Amino acid sequence: MEPSQKLSWESADRAFKRIRPKKVLLQLPSGLKRKGLLFADEIRRRYGCEVILSGDSCYGACDILPPPIEVDAIVQLGHAPMRLRKGVVPIIFVPMLIDLELDRLIATALPQLKSPVGVIATAQHIHQIKDAVRILQASGFKTLIGKGSSRLSSPGQILGCDYSSATEIASRVNSFLLLGGGEFHALGASLTTGKTVISLDPERRDATVRKVDQDAFLRRRFAIIQALAEAKTIGIIVSSKLGQKRLRLAEELLRSARNENKKAELVLIDDITLAKLQELGFDAYVSTACPRLTLDDGASLGRPVGTPGELMIALGKMHWDDYAMDHWGFTTRRIRRRK
Repeated sequence: MEPSQKLSWESADRAFKRIRPKKVLLQLPSGLKRKGLLFADEIRRRYGCEVILSGDSCYGACDILPPPIEVDAIVQLGHAPMRLRKGVVPIIFVPMLIDLELDRLIATALPQLKSPVGVIATAQHIHQIKDAVRILQASGFKTLIGKGSSRLSSPGQILGCDYSSATEIASRVNSFLLLGGGEFHALGASLTTGKTVISLDPERRDATVRKVDQDAFLRRRFAIIQALAEAKTIGIIVSSKLGQKRLRLAEELLRSARNENKKAELVLIDDITLAKLQELGFDAYVSTACPRLTLDDGASLGRPVGTPGELMIALGKMHWDDYAMDHWGFTTRRIRRRK
């Protein structure tokens, strides 16, 4: 059975009523771009404004670029709201909600869970987190949900750059139940908390245990760290996307690299691609943009691309045993210095 999908217009209705835009730029993730005409018609019907479709990428609520033309608002479909520090124009989020068959899936997960259970969810499934808690408690499990940081739209939500709703309760739970498919978020939650993560994938018929072999993961990342250590030139990538821009961190990394006699420069990029990195020609790169680009798509970029923490290990300023998934709050000023 295909999981049901629906757009949640409730918060958008309030935002449109408040902003009253005459012209909007509509951002769509890849999976929804082919329905752009339908969504543009829906927005015109609902709100009576002119719509311009964006053909650029849209990987998440953080993927916001200053619009190249004059519009009154940006409308982003498919992602939960994110509080951005500043923006050029108002941003209106229209989340995509995907329903899981919770009763059936959780029944297959119960033998693999250990109480107390931390319950976490990706943006598309966050609306079902209370139902998941109810089912678990009815089955005799104690449950906890973390509030998380201000980047998250709801308690229990996790992002590829923010697992704070999991880490703040990790010491009080024995396992996690993740409402969300794929491997990346389950890997990140397990590496960040050190706990077993059981994920409910909408495309599968049962629960999936994501047992992460951290040694194997570190061995795969060792080649990148070694390349950063040996690189003579390093490009420190700063994202131009409003929700991914970590300029202060990039400047910290630049100083650290130059202090170790590396030739390093800041590089401003919107989408990180093989062609752009090859054309720039640095020996290696460090990305302060979305961690998923580095850890999930790094093999396709043609050059070694590391995380901020991996650079600090390569420079001898951070311990191997302090390795963690890159996250939005990372700063070189809080790491435990290597002696």
